[in-house]
Amino acid sequence: MKKLVCWCCALVPLVLMAQPKASFDKNEAKFGDILWKKPVTATFRVTNTGDKPLVITNVTTSCGCTVASWTMEPIQPGNEGLVMATFDAKQLGRFIKSVGIYCNAADKPIYLKLSGTVKESVPESKVEEPVAVKEGPQEVLSPKEAKARAKAAAKEAKRKAKEEKRKAREAERQQREQNKTKKSWNILKMIKNIKD
Repeated sequence: MKKLVCWCCALVPLVLMAQPKASFDKNEAKFGDILWKKPVTATFRVTNTGDKPLVITNVTTSCGCTVASWTMEPIQPGNEGLVMATFDAKQLGRFIKSVGIYCNAADKPIYLKLSGTVKESVPESKVEEPVAVKEGPQEVLSPKEAKARAKAAAKEAKRKAKEEKRKAREAERQQREQNKTKKSWNILKMIKNIKD
C-alpha cells in the first residue's frame, strides 16, 4: 500500500506539470473616453506558457453590446493567440464589461475586462480608431465583420456539438443493438445446452 501511495505522489506532479497555461498580455482594456454608437475593439494576446496545446473552446461576454472572436486553432506551447472583444455603446456613461474565456488551461472561465466612458462627443485628439488584429498577415476587421465572424464561429461550434451528440446517440443505439443480439445468442445457446 505504501508503494502505491508513493507512486501516486510521484506521478501527480508530472501530470499536473504537463498542461497548457494561458498568459494574457493584459487583464483589462481601458478605452478612456469613447464616442456613443462608435464600436471599439480590444485585442488581448494570449501566450501558451504551458507544455501542451492550449484550446480556447468558447468566449462569452457580459452583455449583448459586446461581441467576441478568438483564435480557433489550438495554440501550441510558446505560441500566441488572440481574443478580440468589440463593444458597441448603446448608452452614455461609465461602463465595465467582462469577457469570459473558456479553455483547457483552467476549470473556470478566465475573465478579462473592458472599461471606459461613453460620451456624445470626444475631443478629436482623444479619439482613436479601433481595429481588430488577426494572427498572421495583418487584416483590419470592422466591428461588423468581427461580429459576423464571431456569430459564424458560434454557429459552427453549435453545429459541431449537435453533430457530436447525434453521433454519440447513434453509437449508444448500436451498442444496445449489439447487446440485444449477444443476449439473444446467449439465450439460444442456453436453450441448445438444455436440449442436449
